[in-house]
Amino acid sequence: MKTLKIISIVIIVIAIPGAALVYGIAEYIYRTKSCEYMNIDNMELRAQLDIPNITDMQCNYDKPHDTKRVFFRLLDTSPATLNQYISRYGFQKLKSQTELTPSDFLILKADSVNFNHAPQLYFRKLSYKGNESKAVLNKQSGQLWINLKYAE
Repeated sequence: MKTLKIISIVIIVIAIPGAALVYGIAEYIYRTKSCEYMNIDNMELRAQLDIPNITDMQCNYDKPHDTKRVFFRLLDTSPATLNQYISRYGFQKLKSQTELTPSDFLILKADSVNFNHAPQLYFRKLSYKGNESKAVLNKQSGQLWINLKYAE
């Protein structure tokens, strides 16, 4: 009985600081707005959207508007993978280019999104803890754009 009590105390002594450390790291990532540090993790927490493996990323944080615009080129662009991603995160096929504003999204590449070819584009909008995120996925090219307006 005494051994069980000692083991319980040791577990509590280790678990509480460990949990506090994990919470502190998650909170730090959540508050980081930089494009250089913890960018993908921050986007995943704020936009509630998993960012799969990527081959390229461009990012711009607009401090006066407290908005981050990010472009990702996904590594796995197979139709099955992208269909699963679309379904899992509730993307909806764009019916026309008037459903969104291209200037909301960071477009740095010459071969990036062509809003005149909306049938290839899928859109997702989410409000989570006051953060407003919009995401566009080009199913043909595996390109993903996210616009994140921070709550704070």
